[in-house]
Amino acid sequence: MSGGDGGRLRALGACLWLLLVATSVGVVLATGKTFVPRKRGLGREWAKPDWSYYHTKEQVLKEVADIVARTSEYMQLEMVTREQAGYTATLQVVSVALVPPPSDANEPGQGDEKVRALLNFGQHGREHITCEVALSFLRQLSEALLARDAWVMTLLSEAELKIIPMENVNGRLKVEHGDLCERKNGRGVDTNRNWEVDFGRKEKDYDPYEEFPGEYPFSEPEAAIIKHVAETFRPTLWVNVHSGMHALFLPFDHRAEIPKVHNAQIMLDILNHIKSQVCPICQVGSGGQTVGYLAHGTTTDYFHVKLGTPLTFTWEIYGDLHANYRDCFRMFNPLSREIYEETVSSWTRALYLAVNQTIARKSDIVYINPQTYQAGLSSDDSLHASDSGSTGAKLRGHPGLRNVSRAHPSTSSLSVPLVRPAGSSHQSHRQNAFHNTIQRQVDLRKPFSKAVHHQKEPRLMHTLRAHGAKAVSTVDHPTTGLVLMGLPSAVAIVMLGLICWWRLRRCLRMMRSKRTRTL
Repeated sequence: MSGGDGGRLRALGACLWLLLVATSVGVVLATGKTFVPRKRGLGREWAKPDWSYYHTKEQVLKEVADIVARTSEYMQLEMVTREQAGYTATLQVVSVALVPPPSDANEPGQGDEKVRALLNFGQHGREHITCEVALSFLRQLSEALLARDAWVMTLLSEAELKIIPMENVNGRLKVEHGDLCERKNGRGVDTNRNWEVDFGRKEKDYDPYEEFPGEYPFSEPEAAIIKHVAETFRPTLWVNVHSGMHALFLPFDHRAEIPKVHNAQIMLDILNHIKSQVCPICQVGSGGQTVGYLAHGTTTDYFHVKLGTPLTFTWEIYGDLHANYRDCFRMFNPLSREIYEETVSSWTRALYLAVNQTIARKSDIVYINPQTYQAGLSSDDSLHASDSGSTGAKLRGHPGLRNVSRAHPSTSSLSVPLVRPAGSSHQSHRQNAFHNTIQRQVDLRKPFSKAVHHQKEPRLMHTLRAHGAKAVSTVDHPTTGLVLMGLPSAVAIVMLGLICWWRLRRCLRMMRSKRTRTL
């Protein structure tokens, strides 16, 4: 073989090498990997909690115990442990009351009963900010009770409270050990899908990483504990505090509609009042209508349908829609101390408003017979459609409903502790600055969509379309990168392939001609 032949072979090898490199680069571009920084190594770092003001799991649990110990005359702490199939969970349950309630005070609709509020926080491990609100609420309650402030004595003369400051203790531990996007419990079950109403139903965009419901209803100790607390306490008001967007939800989560019952209007009135006072940017409506997807087996739907809890809410208190979908701490929690403090103080106040408004509307509440209500829902042929029948409306006159209308002292003037001086019915300058900061993060002309981690493309795009989003960044969504980058990359690869193939054929033809001459 002559030197010319060697040069041609080297050129051929170079062409093949170039084709391999081009193919690799094209695949990387098509999958968008270069646009998604790794958690480790090169690229930007994901946001992490600033522990100078955020609290670790152990700090939250210890401070709750300390608060109750300081206020033992009015607060009691119960550590509830349950083990199921080798998995154990222990939850703190804080009870707040002026005097221990009588043993027969749990039956709704009897006598001069108090409003009973059950408040739940930290159901998903990555939602740190919800537990911060729980701590703030308990701190403020404790300080007011120790000082015997008139407002808290008036409030607790009409209401009893139970607070679960951190439901998902085991999942939170996984988050603090580095899995910042974990929402499920310690053995990989989403406890907000582990409840009995519509349990196990999977939408087309079902994502087991995000919402695995468990093997059967109440398979998880966390859900079983809350169910036991609720059945014993029989709350008038249920609030499940989450983060990921700004919204105030009532049922349903598994249907794209609001329940057709009398209490639905009361719930809407309360949520709209909180919206006007605390969160002007919040959406109000049912979870199934507003969030962009249906959720089955949720806690709030169980409280509404199975337990007959009159007022059932899910609150979403913070969310950064434009955060990278892997940057979960940023997506679900405030990063600056200023926004952290505003979020905590605003939603602490919202909890008082919710209890106060429940007291004020107490005589209007209708208690629903759960068995009758479930039968009505089951007979609705369009159970999972957005355009359901009128069974719920018909239930209003059913014997299964009993009204607790009675003479009741006016409580509309109950004072609610203000986290900051309001001065007037308008928001303070500081609160306006807070909402302006949020506006810079998210385009408030469009509703929010629920921020979800590792969500599959159909649900993500469905949610964005449902909320009028105009564009999706390839930085945040690699699947979109596949669409935007795949076609140009494919064209480039084909062109390089044709050039190399043409060069290869030319080299082979010349080598064959040379051999023919030498033989």
